[in-house]
Amino acid sequence: EDWLQALAVLCGHLCKQHPHMALQAICQYVANQLKDSQTLDLVVLRELVLRMTGVDHVQDISDDQIEMLAGGPTLQVQGHVKVGLDSRMKKSMQRIRASLESDDSDAGLSIPLLVLIAQQQKSLMFTLTSRPLKVVSELVDKCSSSFLQYADFLREAYHGCDPHITF
Repeated sequence: EDWLQALAVLCGHLCKQHPHMALQAICQYVANQLKDSQTLDLVVLRELVLRMTGVDHVQDISDDQIEMLAGGPTLQVQGHVKVGLDSRMKKSMQRIRASLESDDSDAGLSIPLLVLIAQQQKSLMFTLTSRPLKVVSELVDKCSSSFLQYADFLREAYHGCDPHITF
């Protein structure tokens, strides 16, 4: 699993540094792996979103940071709960969004990928009954964290675009 994490970090850095990388192929790969119930490959999407946009799901936050979440964007950035998006990260966010929308289907990959992550999270508890409980709970936690991070990314990427789309 360590090699996959390292490969995912490398993929995230390469996609951030080289704008001509095929993000759609990477997103399609993750979607195909989720369809085949391969949860571990979700780390690729997680690192891609983290490295390119800075959107991350913070698991352990203090009471002060929770109060800062109630404030505006400036207060959230100062509380280190949310990363401030600079122009480079906004461009990367738009690249990922465009690659998710460039699929041949009407919806693209953005919403189907969100649904696949949620389905995988729910099915993990029932399909991995032969594995130790600690392993299953760790996979469910990682899947849940990836779902929240991806939902945060979609909220940021589609903020102010279409009033009919809400996350």
